[in-house]
Amino acid sequence: MGRATGGKRRRTRTGSSRGTLSIQRKVPLYKQTAEFSCGPASVAMAYSYFRPRARLDRDLEFHLWRDTHLPMLYGATRFGIAVAAARNGLGAHIISATEGLGFAEMAPKIIHIPERGMKFFGIAQWRSAARLGVTEEKRDPTLEDIRAVLQAGGLPILFVSTRVFDDDDIPHWIVVSGVKEVGDTTELRLNNPLDSRPGFLPASKVFAGAEFFGERGLVAMFRSATEAKRFSRSRRLSRVVRAPPLPKRFFGEADMEFRSPPGVRVPGIRPSLMDETAEFKRKARAAGRRKARRILEMWASQSP
Repeated sequence: MGRATGGKRRRTRTGSSRGTLSIQRKVPLYKQTAEFSCGPASVAMAYSYFRPRARLDRDLEFHLWRDTHLPMLYGATRFGIAVAAARNGLGAHIISATEGLGFAEMAPKIIHIPERGMKFFGIAQWRSAARLGVTEEKRDPTLEDIRAVLQAGGLPILFVSTRVFDDDDIPHWIVVSGVKEVGDTTELRLNNPLDSRPGFLPASKVFAGAEFFGERGLVAMFRSATEAKRFSRSRRLSRVVRAPPLPKRFFGEADMEFRSPPGVRVPGIRPSLMDETAEFKRKARAAGRRKARRILEMWASQSP
């Protein structure tokens, strides 16, 4: 998700001193150190805010990586963000109208990753959120939700696109650390893991950023599970996350490893294990049929 490397990036900071900062949280800024670690970097900022004695460093970033990411996606889902919080002593509440795994279900159509394997791990992560008692609201997040989370002492972690900041269009997670009123416009103070300091952007632009991926999501972080439950009880549509059962099949044969297109063999590269296994099974079945035919013919010749 949001890349840490690449071309020159435009900062999110507007440089404007206009307006009244109605809500602000002094959240430490941390820059992601890997190309797709915006999710754990955002959780790390929230963790450091609620646990000031914790070291905000790469060790914490990759400690959280294990829970936020799907093994094959190299990206964090909303359930992964919530699981990382819940397993490390924080509370989490999800606000998203997205069904299923959201943008993660689009990934196999865009990049070459095994669809069935990715879905299996995605549902496993989803079920972990349910087992940990994470709550959710099945609707799109709004500016009022961000205000409510901040006023309740929480921190919103928001799913956006990097095109909010530059020309790229990549799924990205950021921390909202404040709200500012500038005339008739509301601006959000963003701790973006791609930037070196917090910056402001109009709320309308931030919310519009992720529509390309078919998902708008907010994960509210709280100091403890108790505070998250207290917030959840104040929300009319809140409920504990409900997850589907795990698929019966872990992988399909086509998911085990990358295979060249049918009939294509790259010189010097041995065929994949699954290609060899499929060829072996085919030959074994043919040999079995030939053996069975010989036995039947032998029995028929010995019959009176």
